[in-house]
Amino acid sequence: MTELNFPAGYIFGEHGEYMILRSAPLSRNIRNTFSEVYLAVKTKTRKKFAVKVLRPSVIRKFDRVINDFQAEIKILMELNHRYIIKIEDFGTIIDANDMPSFYLVTEFIPHGNILSKEYTFNQQINFSLQVCEGLAFIHKNNIIHRDIKPDNILVYEGKIIKIVDFGIAKFYSDEDMISSVIGAPAYAAQEQISKSQPITHQVDIYSLGKTIYTMITKIVPPPGVQITELPEKYLDYPWSKDITYIIKRSTELAPSSRYKDVNQLKNDLKKLYQKSKIPKFIKRKRVKKSRTSLKITFALLLFIFIFTIGYSKKDELLSIYRGFRSIEFFKNSENQEELLQKGVELFNLGYKEYNQARIFLEKAVKLKPDDPRAYPYLGTIYSELGMLDKSIISWQIAVRLNSDNLKYKINLGKTYFQAGKYREALREWKSVLEKDPFNKTVNNLILVAEINIK
Repeated sequence: MTELNFPAGYIFGEHGEYMILRSAPLSRNIRNTFSEVYLAVKTKTRKKFAVKVLRPSVIRKFDRVINDFQAEIKILMELNHRYIIKIEDFGTIIDANDMPSFYLVTEFIPHGNILSKEYTFNQQINFSLQVCEGLAFIHKNNIIHRDIKPDNILVYEGKIIKIVDFGIAKFYSDEDMISSVIGAPAYAAQEQISKSQPITHQVDIYSLGKTIYTMITKIVPPPGVQITELPEKYLDYPWSKDITYIIKRSTELAPSSRYKDVNQLKNDLKKLYQKSKIPKFIKRKRVKKSRTSLKITFALLLFIFIFTIGYSKKDELLSIYRGFRSIEFFKNSENQEELLQKGVELFNLGYKEYNQARIFLEKAVKLKPDDPRAYPYLGTIYSELGMLDKSIISWQIAVRLNSDNLKYKINLGKTYFQAGKYREALREWKSVLEKDPFNKTVNNLILVAEINIK
């Protein structure tokens, strides 16, 4: 039974940017006792997002829940990595029954976690390597996740993992180790369960070792034990000894006996990867092709299609080809209005077209630098593509050319925050409060910025 009431079509966000797509929470998060997660869409771009909303009863009952929620926001805004779930927005929300709460918007991963489908051993090791990269980045930023488990490792399009649920993650330093019992018991390290030792990044290594075990065997391990062997049916596989060693060393009960850091674990996984003759996980390099060769190839394919399949699809294919020629035409255009219009059109198609949109909008800006219309789009695009310095410059110009637009100031502050410039973010958000003192979203942003500065 859901505690909150968000009917399909419910609009929320500071400026009505988001809409709930269906009233029932996402099934994979129903077990979460602290929050409900809904599927929403951004009204402008139609891009889907996951929206985590704190349950009001939990807020009233447990003071620490708000602190944990704010900590999750703080951590996710600190982290910008391919294998970590990305935060989009956050703020306060009131449901259809006038029940107030807090929400967090993140990217939506529709394909479930690492146990939702049957994956080959090669894929499982690939996922494990990606988790190692994500954890290495987290630990480098002095953060311990403390709740690594299969449910918190989602898979996008069967290829890329996303580490999620930072609600109980904490910052740490050598002088200030954390000591508390938090995390799923089956995957929690001995020191988390018994409070016997300070909690360090070693707990994430232990949890990952058990997660790899579950991913391969589909068996949930007992709490607080070291895994020393695989079930009998896996012993004849050529990789069984290597993966058993990795799991055994990761799940040592004494933290000092585990891998020193997650990079050591990753190195052993890489050796297994190569030993099993698994292709290395390498980003594909984009091959530049000349426009002329593309046109010739497309025209040749069109000719072959028409004369081998028939004329039934001729008009449709010709339309696609004209669209291709249209983009080429716009790229060579010197008409600022046409370039701006095309850039906005591509922007509205969503993230996949952002690079193309950027080309048109950048050219439009060069032709007319004082036209304010392109800068907010470029600010958003640069931020989404991880080009934070350029995003900051674009939002700064947008603010200068549209000084009364408070939304631009808020977005400039968010980009500052994402880049780790907390004082600059605080300055922008406080300037918004001078004109809009009752803006709840900005008040929440200021609170998070002040926590980071302290």
